[in-house]
Amino acid sequence: MDDIIIRLKNVSWYYEDSDKPALSGIDLSINRGEFILVLGENDSGKSTFCRLLNGLIPHSINGRLTGTVEIDGELTKNSTVAELSKKVGMVFDDASNQLFTTRVFDEAAFGPENLMLDRETVIKKVNDALDAVGLSSFSDHHPLKLSGGQKQRLAIASAFAMADSILVMDEPESQLDPLGVRDVFSYIAKLHSSMGITIIMAVNYYDELIKYADRLIVLNKGRLETFYTPKEDIKESPIIKINDLSFAYTPGKNILKKINLSVAKNEFIVIAGLNGSGKTTLMSIISGLLGPYSGSIVLNEKNHSKMSLTEIAVLIGYVMQECESQVFMSTVYSEIESCLKNSGKTEDEKYEIVENLLKMTGLQDKRDSFPLQLNRTDRFKTVFASVLAMGSKILLLDEPFAGQDSHSCRIIMENLKNVHQNGYTILLVTHNINITAEYAKRFIIIDDGEIILDGTFQEILTGLIPSRKKT
Repeated sequence: MDDIIIRLKNVSWYYEDSDKPALSGIDLSINRGEFILVLGENDSGKSTFCRLLNGLIPHSINGRLTGTVEIDGELTKNSTVAELSKKVGMVFDDASNQLFTTRVFDEAAFGPENLMLDRETVIKKVNDALDAVGLSSFSDHHPLKLSGGQKQRLAIASAFAMADSILVMDEPESQLDPLGVRDVFSYIAKLHSSMGITIIMAVNYYDELIKYADRLIVLNKGRLETFYTPKEDIKESPIIKINDLSFAYTPGKNILKKINLSVAKNEFIVIAGLNGSGKTTLMSIISGLLGPYSGSIVLNEKNHSKMSLTEIAVLIGYVMQECESQVFMSTVYSEIESCLKNSGKTEDEKYEIVENLLKMTGLQDKRDSFPLQLNRTDRFKTVFASVLAMGSKILLLDEPFAGQDSHSCRIIMENLKNVHQNGYTILLVTHNINITAEYAKRFIIIDDGEIILDGTFQEILTGLIPSRKKT
């Protein structure tokens, strides 16, 4: 028996009046019960991809479709949106726009009732769906009085009550705060594990779900760039592995004492601790600027101590606390471009890379400015963009918030969030862990050269309480 529930063959889609495809040459098969995350930058084609699966494309959106989309053995071009809705439930980013009734139960019942199902079947489907997302006790509440996370869960329940085979979600986390994101994601994971439903979710933020996903699909400018299996990645060797690392500036006085640390690909880790605890020393050693040390570091399966500084720099980009010392050129543009000098890229390719980095960091209007005359935030962004230009996928940042106001700190965090969502591994040293709480998932506290706490933000706060009482 063929276990493929979704099959796309050489699919391209052109929106009306556009000669550039929003999706191009997509070939993909998805098995029944798979959990798929769809990743990509804005305008990568994620939303278009989602609308292919429930028939909105080509039936409700004008444009031109080539290739075939097959859902559970049926071609979408030969089905109606209503027919496909029995198999494919769709959840959009803003749940409020999907809520129409004045009662949670009625909202979840709206779809099944419109499928002309008998009342007994409707009640069972609604009860099962509300129970699956933890809203059984809210059946008589007004939907618009729910929290953001609860509204999104209700939208998921409504889609699930209508179609219990495939659930497609287009950035369901984008309108939610961090607590809402975790709330919704936990129920999506439970829905998948308990019901065996096929889930395809386009996301910007996926840390909470990566351990549940079967595959991650990456779209880039409408093309299927790659896919990989995160569960297999989790089992592999970490991208950084530190064993019994010790270091002393003065013999006999270790500033780091038997540090043991594993960093997985695409982790976002915050490292905090008092001045003199060894945070900057640790970053400098990992980046290759300090040595020798005792113990060992394995960097991307290579012996760190046998790598040259250039070899390390290919893998690791380091933004120092005093980032001014990393600026050498007369303009922001030339500073970023200089990092591409030996890249082997053409002038046109260099220009495109620099332009994209200027846009990403919000430095377009500073392109001709002298970096050292910029404010501290823009100096940081200049160095940050330069490090990204070098192509390193592991980023170390030492106290980027020093001397910044809260607005500037937020700008920096949004820049880090963007690159993290595109597969970068980040180690961030800071005293200001509060502003990082909604972004990072792992926090490490160093005290007197030793790791004393390693966990989530909440676990770190809980762990700090006893030690504060002792002092």
